[in-house]
Amino acid sequence: MSAAASSLPRLPADRCAETVLESLDPAIESSLWRGTELSRGVQLTVSTGFNGLDDELPGSGWPLGAVTEILQAQDGLAEWRLLGPALRRLATSQRPLWLVGAPHAPYCPGLRLAGLPESHLVRVRADTPAERLWATEQAVKADGLGAVLAWLPQVRPAQIRRLQSCAAQAEMPVFLMRPMLALRDASAAPLRLVVSLGTAWTLRVRIAKRRGPVHEGELTLAAVSPQLARLAAARLQPGGRRSLESHHAVLGGTDTSPVPVVPEPANAF
Repeated sequence: MSAAASSLPRLPADRCAETVLESLDPAIESSLWRGTELSRGVQLTVSTGFNGLDDELPGSGWPLGAVTEILQAQDGLAEWRLLGPALRRLATSQRPLWLVGAPHAPYCPGLRLAGLPESHLVRVRADTPAERLWATEQAVKADGLGAVLAWLPQVRPAQIRRLQSCAAQAEMPVFLMRPMLALRDASAAPLRLVVSLGTAWTLRVRIAKRRGPVHEGELTLAAVSPQLARLAAARLQPGGRRSLESHHAVLGGTDTSPVPVVPEPANAF
């Protein structure tokens, strides 16, 4: 190092970064985002329906053209209540919601109360991990869908990376339901949420990964629709029933109303 260079004052790293950004053309600078801030790109989103959650997500909602992971201790506990408000908005466009590998047959009366008629749902019957992955990838590549919901407990990081690459070309959200233990593995999904049941019909949400600073703490979301509010209030009265059935108002139970099922061809693989 020359004597002239060594005599120059050294600036702190954060000040150096600010100096570089200030020297950029405004059009370039506006397209960048700092890791200490939420991403401010032009990616389209759909509101989650929860103001507190929207405030913590880049673009203020679920990203379109990207994979979002919902991680929980057990399938069927919270995903419908968390995603329900956004799915109602997506279903109004008359585009079907594609379900791959759902662990339970959707409970149609509960879905109707939540504003999701079964006519908007197409359930793909896929039993093996390979079938589920194949059906999910085909749905992500398809046109005309409102959203893809896939239960992929055994998907590998490389496979998620491929799904994220496919999703980037789509104009819809792609939700992957995975076990909480998957949080130990790296993932190409730009958004990962850990969800669990709270008390009094609430959801506890921790944002494990987002395009922005690390999220500290946990969000508590009031996850009961207006249509179900009176029923929930009755359930929560002293001495009332507070079994898992109340938490499964959307997924549990038996109903004779059919949801369209697309069987997988025997020679799909």
